[in-house]
Amino acid sequence: WRPSCGPFRSQALEKRDDAMVVEETAYLLARDEDCENMFHSTADHLNAFLVGKVLDLDWRQTRVVLWDGHGDGPFIELIRRSFSPNFDVRRPSDYGRRVARFRRVVFHLESPAGIVFPKVADGPKGIMRCRGSSLWLGFKDHVLDAFDLLHRPPPSDPHLILSVRRRTKAKNVGRVFADEAGLVSVLKKGTPPFSFEVVDLATLSFADQLRKMRSANVLVGAHGAGLMHVLFLAEEAVLVEIHPSYRLDRHFRLAARMVNKIYLPLRSTQPVSCTGSSDSIPVDLNQFHTVVDAAVRLARAFDDGVAECGLQCDPKLLALDPGAAKALPPGTTP
Repeated sequence: WRPSCGPFRSQALEKRDDAMVVEETAYLLARDEDCENMFHSTADHLNAFLVGKVLDLDWRQTRVVLWDGHGDGPFIELIRRSFSPNFDVRRPSDYGRRVARFRRVVFHLESPAGIVFPKVADGPKGIMRCRGSSLWLGFKDHVLDAFDLLHRPPPSDPHLILSVRRRTKAKNVGRVFADEAGLVSVLKKGTPPFSFEVVDLATLSFADQLRKMRSANVLVGAHGAGLMHVLFLAEEAVLVEIHPSYRLDRHFRLAARMVNKIYLPLRSTQPVSCTGSSDSIPVDLNQFHTVVDAAVRLARAFDDGVAECGLQCDPKLLALDPGAAKALPPGTTP
């Protein structure tokens, strides 16, 4: 059985005893066919936020109805908490075969790809120089507020997340690092106060992903949809994107600019090796050290930091920063 829509005849419906009257606003959302991908699904979520602004929707009085054939997917929690906070997300089948009379319906049609990457829509020359979009920043705040993370304090010291993917028997994922251990060995050379963690986002709920990102001010990862989390990093933050040799996309450079984050690219010039449809990206460790050093140097200067050094710091430079005193060797003074 498939739901169908028909013309609204109020008198006919008023006389039907089996008509279900739905008082809350119904937001009929047909998601992108690649709704498990954070980049593509962000087009739907960003578009929904925009529709809500244009129509002045009160999301507290709105129920999302998924008008597609996809499973819940990894972002159902975002949809429920951000766009249907007081109502469970439904599907047409939840109304059974009864006639549903909606007081107010919003049809969310297919979201334009250009809303997350204007070049897809042949945007005008110069559009890639845009930054600080009120639409993107408003969406970012809306989602973080829905998860009670909007006002979380930023990390007091550089905290880096190395986002990785790992192949499993159940899923032969896209891009993995050929030498993850080597990248970690570089990060272990960091001079405190500096911390890092290796995160496989596929193992976390979306809420846990947000909590991780909101507590980080440097995100490092291979080109891939998970880098859309640049939206939810601490307010001052750096995105380091590692490109495989064959990709020239600038999706996440734009995303970083739209939310006023710093973007640092690193391109691997070595050919990838493949396991089925999954790539192994080789990364030159010296180049990786150079780029991460720059990212951490920026992060040490966030807020009122004055430790003018990178991944590895001379204690005499650290001593210039009162906030770094806990990391100094005994007896070290400026």
